[in-house]
Amino acid sequence: MTLKPCVFRRPSVLCFRYCQRTAFDQLLFAPLFIPCFMSSLLALEGDIASIPSRLRTSWAETVLANWVVWTPAQLINFRFVPLSYQVLFGNCVGFGWNMILSFQATKPTKGPS
Repeated sequence: MTLKPCVFRRPSVLCFRYCQRTAFDQLLFAPLFIPCFMSSLLALEGDIASIPSRLRTSWAETVLANWVVWTPAQLINFRFVPLSYQVLFGNCVGFGWNMILSFQATKPTKGPS
């Protein structure tokens, strides 16, 4: 199977829609979801006391990593992947992303030296 652009009547309008969907996801949803995920993971591990310090040290780095991984993935998904395969594509990218996110949430914090 080869990737080819979906055929539409007005590509400029659709390009705007792809960018709009991606921007909404990355600028609104991702920065709010990441602290929820990290807090939940640490709470489930019984490490509630470290949640505020972990968010202070890892949130910005994790959001930047999210943008590096998900922005191109979402643009590719919305532009090239047929609608019937978009969820599968997102799940495949999400599998790798969840490994990165779990690593970010559980890596040791650097103490004061």
